[in-house]
Amino acid sequence: MAERHVVSALKRKYGLLKGELQYTAPVDPEPLMRDIGHVGAVILMFSPTEVLTAIRPIRPHKGWRGRWTRRALGILRTERRAMTARALARRLLAAEGIPPTTEAISCAECALHATLGRLEGLGIVRVPGAPKRWRVE
Repeated sequence: MAERHVVSALKRKYGLLKGELQYTAPVDPEPLMRDIGHVGAVILMFSPTEVLTAIRPIRPHKGWRGRWTRRALGILRTERRAMTARALARRLLAAEGIPPTTEAISCAECALHATLGRLEGLGIVRVPGAPKRWRVE
């Protein structure tokens, strides 16, 4: 009898590896293919009836979490003035080297509204008036 938690963890790892291969397109896919084969073999050792083709690829997580917040706070500190989320988003995208398309600006602006709203009172001050403007204390 296979341990269910072991098989579940291996299936997740298998899906992550398949997702990395599918979504990131590495320069040399051979080591990744080898890893997928090894994890698949171990899954079959624990659960011989498992169908490996039924395991879906899992899109890899982008490691941006928190990085934009730190960079946005750094921009607010250096500017020493209140900025709208849109102006801050434009500066942030330029600093990250991302083309300032309408979609990218909108996405970054929404994320900044949520993040700065959460940080309000913890060193971030919302300046009264419209549109919302933020500054660092």
